[in-house]
Amino acid sequence: GGGKGGKELVLKVYWLCSRVAGSSGSSGSSGTRGSGCWRTAVSLLEASPDLICRAGYEGLEKVACKASEIAQAEAVAEGGNEEKAVSFVRGELSEYADFFDSITVGLELKKVKPVLLHYLNALLGYRLEIAEAEQAGQGAAASTDGERIFLPGRVKDFGREEEKNFVLYKVLATHEEAHLEYGSFDFELVRVQEVVRKIQAKYGERRRAKINGTSDLEEFYALFPEPALARDLTTVLEDYRIKLRLQAEYPVLGEQIAEMNAHLLSKRTSLGELANDKQRAVEVVAQRLIAGTTKDPVPEEIEETLDRALSVAQTLSSPQADVHETARVAAELYFLINESFQGLYHNQTEQPLQPFSAPLDQAQVTQNIGNFGRTARKISAKLASNEPNNNEPNKSEEKKSSKEAVKKLLKALFKEKGVKPREVESRIEALEPSEVADYFSELETLIRTENGNGLRRERGTFLYHEWGSDIKDYRLNWARVRERTLEGGSDEDEFYLETVQKYAGLIKVVRREFQMIRPEGLVRLRGQFDGDEIDLDAAVQYFIDKRLRLSPSERNYIRTEKRTREIAVAFLVDVSGSTVGATIECEKEALILMSEALEELGDAFAIFGFSGHGRENVVFYKIKDFEESYDQRVRRRISAMTNEQATRIAPAVRHTTTKLRQREEKTRILVLLSDGKPLDRDYHGSYAIEDTRMALKEAERFGVRSFCVTVDREAAEYLPRMYGSSRWVVIDEVAKLPEKITRIYKRFTT
Repeated sequence: GGGKGGKELVLKVYWLCSRVAGSSGSSGSSGTRGSGCWRTAVSLLEASPDLICRAGYEGLEKVACKASEIAQAEAVAEGGNEEKAVSFVRGELSEYADFFDSITVGLELKKVKPVLLHYLNALLGYRLEIAEAEQAGQGAAASTDGERIFLPGRVKDFGREEEKNFVLYKVLATHEEAHLEYGSFDFELVRVQEVVRKIQAKYGERRRAKINGTSDLEEFYALFPEPALARDLTTVLEDYRIKLRLQAEYPVLGEQIAEMNAHLLSKRTSLGELANDKQRAVEVVAQRLIAGTTKDPVPEEIEETLDRALSVAQTLSSPQADVHETARVAAELYFLINESFQGLYHNQTEQPLQPFSAPLDQAQVTQNIGNFGRTARKISAKLASNEPNNNEPNKSEEKKSSKEAVKKLLKALFKEKGVKPREVESRIEALEPSEVADYFSELETLIRTENGNGLRRERGTFLYHEWGSDIKDYRLNWARVRERTLEGGSDEDEFYLETVQKYAGLIKVVRREFQMIRPEGLVRLRGQFDGDEIDLDAAVQYFIDKRLRLSPSERNYIRTEKRTREIAVAFLVDVSGSTVGATIECEKEALILMSEALEELGDAFAIFGFSGHGRENVVFYKIKDFEESYDQRVRRRISAMTNEQATRIAPAVRHTTTKLRQREEKTRILVLLSDGKPLDRDYHGSYAIEDTRMALKEAERFGVRSFCVTVDREAAEYLPRMYGSSRWVVIDEVAKLPEKITRIYKRFTT
């Protein structure tokens, strides 16, 4: 890894191998090397980089110790044969795997890769491969080439805390996915010509002849006297823009991003160890933007620069900000830092600044899939050149919206059909302007033939309309719900038993409270106009009133009625990928507590979960239907619930409403448990919020009352709109969900 720490580690490894070589094992074949396990030591030295990467220096020590023991045992048993010890160090012995697992800390990529693939698939809308990153410098950095996301082979930042290590994997993977989704690689130098002119006015024309394979981002960096400084600023600022977008779209994930960024901050090099003030300035700006604070106090000479940099960077908080805005801000910060501090940002004798994340490899992404923005611009330009009067002033806005529509179509083609923008661009360049319109129509048809008339009916599935806020109308038969019965085995009993034990006191209190609001089975109602028997008290009063010549009451009967609460409630639970970890565990605990309470109360209840991937696959899990008893099978199903893929709330709400409409109870209630906004392939933002709002309004029209419980702290921004026709509550800590859910239900139904 370089630096003081790297040299110390090298010395420690040599010292350890020397100890192994000097241990009393083999005596050597001829005695010329003296006693010791020198062949084992050489093998250990050769394997040390890989062993340290996977198990740390402590793990290397344990392997060395075990290998020495084997060598010594073999020396006694076989007269000095080191073969077994050497084979052990190389990982060739059968016992090596178990031993290595026992000493290894952290989480391996291969263990979580299937879960991460499902998660990324749901976010992006198409399959993206995950591969192990090559080791470089201080470790493997996450990156993407457009077709794959590269992640470290093992994350050991949190030792044996697998859940936290998984969250770090998830945050790293999501960040790289977001670079693709939010257009980090769509940068075009032609789109920032005003910035280019400003840079050239300051530093002169520095453009070199473009070499094949050089990306627009690399050309942008080359405009500056110090391209490395421009690159690092652009990387930091684009990371900041991506972070803000993710936190706005996925609030629960946003909290995990903040937690992991705070952890990464703790691993940063101290400011005093950096080479110069320019590096220190970039580092404190990066720390404040990415982690919200700094590891060390900000040096007085950098404070003013930091304040100005943070002010300039605020334009990236706009949802409309794109990678071109990032480039504009990067240029401003370059001017600011270059004018504030003397000397070079980096020279050959100094250590370069270690970035928070890998720089954007636009050249590789463009080579693999192309550039959506550039392809859209070329199509729009050719379409416009074939139109009459295309130079009119009022055409500029039309061109802009046309380009955005083309870009949206290109993304749909890539996600749904696998057609890459570079393939489209290659075809466009070979066509005459008059032929482009026909080709573009073919591309539109390719998407619309599948989607234009909705989905076809399929046995065992349910089709629902979807409200399209863009067309102010329903898209007919647009979403398919597939019912699945969740099954759990005997190994799921442990979660239920642990939950009941954990909340034993709360369950006792809730049961007692629910007993108090439970109606009696049979109730005798006195003073009725008709009934099963005469009310003697009322009859006596009747004759007294007659003797006194008063008008007597005719309510002289007693009627016996069976009293129930006449309530049917369906719990609809979000089990999407974003609920991984504490959220899904707390949802399961809340459902167990709620079920125990409702058994006492006697209300009819059902539990359903939902997730899926795309409008064709909204998966609706039946955990407990109304007709089923709350028994061991149901408890096991609750315990078996796990996070799945996307969050298309509206179809699940419509399907639950259909089930509730079939109930005879007077009061029918839908309780929705979710951790954030609806999100699915090509289904997010205001469109998804409006569809969910409409589904809840439909439920209200059918006499189904809805109540929404969310653990999203930022929910106040969108809940009033999305849940406008429903009652809703935000629980600020997911751990409070189990103890609050029963109180919420009691208040809502009494």
